[in-house]
Amino acid sequence: MVTHKGLIHLRGNILLAGGGIICVIVLAIAAIFALYGASTEAGQKSSTGRVSQAKGNQSSLLTSEDVLRIMARVKPDQIDSKLSLRSKSGRILKLTLTIDPVMQDYATKLAADSSALQTSVVAMDPRDGRIIALAENDQLGSRGFLSLNADYPAASIFKVVSAAAALERAGFSPEKTVSFSGNQHTLYKSQLKEKNSRYTTKTSFRKAFASSINPVFGKIGIYYLGHDVLKSYGERFYFNRKIPFDMPMSLSRLDVPADSFGLAEVASGFNKDTVMSPLHAALLAASAANDGVMVRPRIVDSVMNDEGKIVYRGKGGIISRVISSETAAALRVLMKETVTKGTCKKSFSKLVRSKSAKNVTLGAKTGSIHDRLGRFKLDWTTAFALPPDSRNPITVAVMNVHGEKMGIKANEIASMMIKRWLR
Repeated sequence: MVTHKGLIHLRGNILLAGGGIICVIVLAIAAIFALYGASTEAGQKSSTGRVSQAKGNQSSLLTSEDVLRIMARVKPDQIDSKLSLRSKSGRILKLTLTIDPVMQDYATKLAADSSALQTSVVAMDPRDGRIIALAENDQLGSRGFLSLNADYPAASIFKVVSAAAALERAGFSPEKTVSFSGNQHTLYKSQLKEKNSRYTTKTSFRKAFASSINPVFGKIGIYYLGHDVLKSYGERFYFNRKIPFDMPMSLSRLDVPADSFGLAEVASGFNKDTVMSPLHAALLAASAANDGVMVRPRIVDSVMNDEGKIVYRGKGGIISRVISSETAAALRVLMKETVTKGTCKKSFSKLVRSKSAKNVTLGAKTGSIHDRLGRFKLDWTTAFALPPDSRNPITVAVMNVHGEKMGIKANEIASMMIKRWLR
């Protein structure tokens, strides 16, 4: 090391000795810098090597985006609890799915025997989002998964969203008195007047929900909620928003118009522009069952590479709190009424009376609507079963597309799925 004093002495020598000494000194300094530079470069290379190695270890783990790309290649008939796929690099990946083999087989059989042109059956745990069953039957030859396709009019399933908004933002309770005129399942402008007449029928909000009375929900949309609240609650329940999942899933869409009749149509589900997927329908019921919290649905539990190392662990977690726990409790009251006295009474009657359903809270919502061309009839049910002490709850969503001949109804399939789970 050359000190400041040494440098002064060195300069003196340079002045006295002339050019020869200058050459020696320059060469010495060059050697010092060369040695320092080589040491520094070696250190950088060593450091870079360690970083590269760390990155290499990290790159052997899969991200959620990697899993999404892998699962995009899976076909409906490949869904099983165990799945082997080849990665792009040619390595074999072994996937363990959250699927329950018994429930998956049963759901597949129910879908195949439904006599509908298309049937989707989704079952999930409302607490942690685990997909228990994802089965479907498609006689129309559509591409991809029906269960993840959001091209189906939501129909009266959207009343779950409207009811939640009325409970939370408009001061409604299950016992609140509401009224309507005319047929329960039609929606005309004449039915949307606030003024009562001798033809007006009064009922409770819980019964209006359970019987899916369109004029009641139409008036709620116009006079109690309005455009902004309806839109806001639709988005709270993840319409027009991407739902995170391990497989490609299309966007459920909601367009809330500004005119009164348009509001009535959206709030009652009496339109063909509000569309959703069967998995999204399951999430609506799951949010009510899970005290207002929507959890991330997941189907991949883990991924193992061909060296036997776990390279991915399934990720659950909360997507969002969509409604308060108090609102969710009131919504469960409405959905329970659907099972005991509403549109699911007949189909759920055996389940309600069964020993396996003793002390189990059951709730549901149904919906039906024709497609735009009137060729097919869509038939929906989303339901939940909450055993005592939160043991093994389940949410089931079923969507059928019927042709000229009506197959087994969605609420019957949902009831059979829940009964099988509770055994």
